[in-house]
Amino acid sequence: MKRDVKAGSIFSYVHHNGSIASLIELSCETDFVSENEEFKTLGHEIAIQVASLKPKNIKDLIEQEYVKDPSKKIKDLINDYILKFGEKIVISKILFWEFGIK
Repeated sequence: MKRDVKAGSIFSYVHHNGSIASLIELSCETDFVSENEEFKTLGHEIAIQVASLKPKNIKDLIEQEYVKDPSKKIKDLINDYILKFGEKIVISKILFWEFGIK
């Protein structure tokens, strides 16, 4: 049975100097999970990752080493939360923005 990701949230990170920012859309199956503080922490951590390492696409992002724990990849971090919540969690969209770069 296919499990749809119908809930989730958008997370952002703007670096302290205001020169780089990121947005991510993190999806899950239920509002129960999307409203959970740990899910929100995961979203923020992934937004920081995108701002830090500037992945070109989601596939590149999930294969990156997690900046706060290089022993894990982003896909491992997400899998930890999937196991915790028992729901499918996916990164649906990412956006990296750098001031002055077109």
